[in-house]
Amino acid sequence: MATQEKRTATHPLTPPFTGKDYTIFFLAGAICATATHGAATPIDVVKTRIQIDPALARHSLLQASTKIVAAEGPKGLLTGFGPTAVGYFVQGGAKFAGYEFWKKQFVEYAGSQDVAVKYRLPIYLGAAAVG
Repeated sequence: MATQEKRTATHPLTPPFTGKDYTIFFLAGAICATATHGAATPIDVVKTRIQIDPALARHSLLQASTKIVAAEGPKGLLTGFGPTAVGYFVQGGAKFAGYEFWKKQFVEYAGSQDVAVKYRLPIYLGAAAVG
């Protein structure tokens, strides 16, 4: 494959993302991170209680869950969900939008599609590290 010249303004190397695109990227990352980490909150609550509560120290995850629900109701398994949701909403959104921003910057810096394809792994990893 012949080396392509650097793309011009009329034929950019990457899509011209707008603020709306980055907002969509942010929301996608925010919703996914909130959902996955929020879903893990009950497991984290039980694990933490087993670690710090001597009364639950020798119980399995299921046994400890049952005891927590019996003592506090199902809401007891969602202790800390609010801060978890807010934190991962911000983190997931910033990470996802940041990754897309930096990936675009690194591809543009590569100068051509051939170079960007050749170095795609470092581009992806670099964007993930700084995004």
